[in-house]
Amino acid sequence: MASIAKLIARHLIFPAAVITGANKFLINRSNHSILILNYHGVVSNADFSISVNHMSVADFDKQIRYISNNFNILSLDDFIKISNGELDVPDRKSILITFDDGYENNFTHAYPVLRKHKAPAVIFPVMGLTGLSMPSWYDAIDITKSLLTDTNKAAKLSSLANEFGLTFSSLENLHELTEGMKNLTPTQKHEFIEKYLDITGREFQQDTSKFQYWKMLNESQIKQMSDDGLVAFGSHTVSHPNLDRIPIETAIQEIQQSKSKLETITGKPVKSIAFPDGGYNDEIKKHVIESGYEVMFSVTPKCQSDQSDKTIFRRFSVPNTTTTDSVIFNASLAFKTQGVL
Repeated sequence: MASIAKLIARHLIFPAAVITGANKFLINRSNHSILILNYHGVVSNADFSISVNHMSVADFDKQIRYISNNFNILSLDDFIKISNGELDVPDRKSILITFDDGYENNFTHAYPVLRKHKAPAVIFPVMGLTGLSMPSWYDAIDITKSLLTDTNKAAKLSSLANEFGLTFSSLENLHELTEGMKNLTPTQKHEFIEKYLDITGREFQQDTSKFQYWKMLNESQIKQMSDDGLVAFGSHTVSHPNLDRIPIETAIQEIQQSKSKLETITGKPVKSIAFPDGGYNDEIKKHVIESGYEVMFSVTPKCQSDQSDKTIFRRFSVPNTTTTDSVIFNASLAFKTQGVL
């Protein structure tokens, strides 16, 4: 439950700042011209007991309306041209809108809002999940975690975790398990999730009300949005590994194969990559550029070289479980701390 101070900020201070335009003072204090926003999913009506990765259509519409009225919204191509000096940095503060993972709701719910406001965006789909009728490992855990309040299921999960060299002590410390899973190979993750769902049950996969929380884009939807021209696509690898935690040969395959598959679908060059979980290092960056990408996106800088590297850019992760005014206010602050160029 939010503290009283947070509730006052969310429902009084932040709305007042946005209504009066006081938040723009924070934006103008920044030397950075561009803020890159990172979204995940947009659903009809958000239910955070199912997943916290998706916001409601109504909240997304409010945010994009505000952005379109108060900022210059960049296309990926223009952002790349600005980053490499082919275009001047805009005089007006600008926003680049991005989505990670490639949920089908990006097509069914986010895309109509983007078209309504003529707002370009970039989607980074996990290419190994496109069109599948099963969830990613992280969505499977997120959607079923509430079932682990059953002590019998929790005990079975603890035993399963030990089998894979992982740790599960309690639902409150579930992050220990999910962090450990990032070190597993794609095959190990698949094996673990199959056994995990034997414990929790698979009913959610037949529950149509939950489809929007885990189904991914298919190739036809990617092609349609790409052909329209408003939405660009970048790589988010094949299987969503932490690239800095897997063998470099496997990482190179993830980088190159996702690019190739996406280019086959869209018929357009893929120039950008967003690192899953922000996982990368200097060697990964080198192979990304050698594979033909022009820009990379992270969440927070991880390498000393990032300070002078003009091909990698940090993003502001948009929170889903707060108010639109809170998002606008904190994004205004983020121009100074997380803005680029």
